[in-house]
Amino acid sequence: MRSIGMDVHRSFAQVAILDGGKFTEECRIELEHDAVLAFGQRLRKDDEVVLEATGNTAAIFRLLMVAAMHGIGPVYRNQSRPKPPGISHK
Repeated sequence: MRSIGMDVHRSFAQVAILDGGKFTEECRIELEHDAVLAFGQRLRKDDEVVLEATGNTAAIFRLLMVAAMHGIGPVYRNQSRPKPPGISHK
């Protein structure tokens, strides 16, 4: 399982990926519709994504959820601990 953290800025997100507890990748994603969807398509079924709670979070979350409907793992939008599925994320 990979843990993916997204530090969200106005026009980009800095992404860090840990696989099995080891840092494996860092990338920067432009916060444009197609770029976020392309990132979402790279996600695996067992990936867990954590987003920093900021102004762009809701839009990014929605785009990643589109990818989630195609079989990726849970996406959380809280920089602190992820909440179990079924818990409202406000």
